[in-house]
Amino acid sequence: DVQILFAMSSASMDYRPFYDEALRTQFLQDINDLIPRITELEDEQILLALQKAIAKLGDLNSYVHSPAEQVYPIFFTTFFTDRGAEIRSVMMPEEYSQLLLKKPVSINGTPIVEVTQKLMEYISHENEYAANYFISQFLSRPAYLEAIGITDGDAPVNFRFLDENGKKVDISLSPIKYSDLKTEDLVGNPSVPVQDSENFRNYWWEYLEEEQA
Repeated sequence: DVQILFAMSSASMDYRPFYDEALRTQFLQDINDLIPRITELEDEQILLALQKAIAKLGDLNSYVHSPAEQVYPIFFTTFFTDRGAEIRSVMMPEEYSQLLLKKPVSINGTPIVEVTQKLMEYISHENEYAANYFISQFLSRPAYLEAIGITDGDAPVNFRFLDENGKKVDISLSPIKYSDLKTEDLVGNPSVPVQDSENFRNYWWEYLEEEQA
């Protein structure tokens, strides 16, 4: 992967994150610890180990593509509100459509705050926006939830939500192959547009007239 090569070939003090010599030493130690284990690990585990090492660099442009052999048929997006960043569901099986745009409160009994804190170890980011964006994506990836000890392999996972009445609602979802995922079988939209009235438009930006900026 070009990003891995970039981080490795730039393992000199010329690379901005390595101005901190202790950080550079830690990164190289992580890589060197991984090398002897490569033949013992699955490809997905190798990617996760590399991702965890590179995430420590705090450089958004040095990253590993997320392993996505399997996914849960549910997607989340981070909404930025006057209450702060809030993760909400934006796509899921139709039978659970009443929980669209609702906030998850736990996964397999682990509070969502704790889940997101553990996921931070795998996220290359330079600011809060990037961190929150990637966290919401990783909640649908079994590889990450298993890596942080929330789930166990192919077992179904329990997502708990609060509905509009404040009642706890649990749903159980099993992982499926990413190649078998059919978004037409789900309800919602994985990317909520700027203008809700034009929800067929899949974008996050809009040109404004000067006086509106």
